[in-house]
Amino acid sequence: MGAYAEEQILPTDKVVPVPSSVDPIVAASVMLKGMTAQYLLCHSFKVERGHTILVHAAAGGVGSLLCQWANALGAIVIETV
Repeated sequence: MGAYAEEQILPTDKVVPVPSSVDPIVAASVMLKGMTAQYLLCHSFKVERGHTILVHAAAGGVGSLLCQWANALGAIVIETV
């Protein structure tokens, strides 16, 4: 889809608005970490209330998102750093 393009026209369902106060590089990195966490919690194994999960590197970007999201889903989260 033109990953090296400086500008591109996309359908609205393919974009996420980023506030002007957020650096585009930060926004891109957060989205990648969020997509990784979403894949692990919802597709690799569907985490649900009552499940116990172990998150290695819980202090990192993906790990911290995993812990918060799994907790919000009702899982018991064990973290290592």
